[in-house]
Amino acid sequence: MRFEHVAERLTPFPTRLPPPADVLTTVLLDERVRRNVAPPAGVVPRAAAVLVLIHPDDDGEARVVLTERATRDGHHSGEVSFPGGRAEETDRGPTETALREAEEEVALDAAASGVRVLGQLDRV
Repeated sequence: MRFEHVAERLTPFPTRLPPPADVLTTVLLDERVRRNVAPPAGVVPRAAAVLVLIHPDDDGEARVVLTERATRDGHHSGEVSFPGGRAEETDRGPTETALREAEEEVALDAAASGVRVLGQLDRV
């Protein structure tokens, strides 16, 4: 799809999105289905954010930036994902977290690239 058509469809960004289909909220782990499970005792979840970076390629087609996490022992090892990660105390919200993480992970210079933040999805 042409980048300008994607930008048209996302502007203005909806303030409220419809709820996701059940199939999108299911997480499969070890052949078990898990839904909205509370963290284990003693584990305090940290805020995090990702950036869905849509950009035009040389032909004007819309492209999305994805990363592949390093393969190592640990959570999210080897997964394909959007640039993003944990919030730092100095971040002033999820947008700043996502942009900072994208700078660290894919060398995005948001100001020099003219990044325009269209909106924010619901927190999950």
